[in-house]
Amino acid sequence: MKGYSAYAKAQPAALDGRGLEGAAFMKAARLLDTAANAPDDAKALAEALRVNTLLWTLVQAELTEPGGRLPDTLHADLASLSLFMDRSTAQMLNKPDTETLRAMSDVDRSIAEAEIVFVSVNT
Repeated sequence: MKGYSAYAKAQPAALDGRGLEGAAFMKAARLLDTAANAPDDAKALAEALRVNTLLWTLVQAELTEPGGRLPDTLHADLASLSLFMDRSTAQMLNKPDTETLRAMSDVDRSIAEAEIVFVSVNT
């Protein structure tokens, strides 16, 4: 386990902007899957929703920046997905269900696999 921990700490330093974004969305997807697989684990649900909300808040902030780099259609699609995540998170706080958690995870996984760069990283 010690070797894995060292790898996990070193890995983000080697990723570029797109790699970091993909890793963040994959982490959120995994946490949502964990929460869906353990419906009675309130801590797993809370952590999954916390990370996912943070991630999508960053996406929303990027979408509101003037002069965005994304095509209009993609911008609109991401705004719609962002609203879906907001509504789904509110629903999960009131009445969690595995189907919605899995849908949220699927969205995160799809974004992780897409060729979208939200934030430019100066190196």
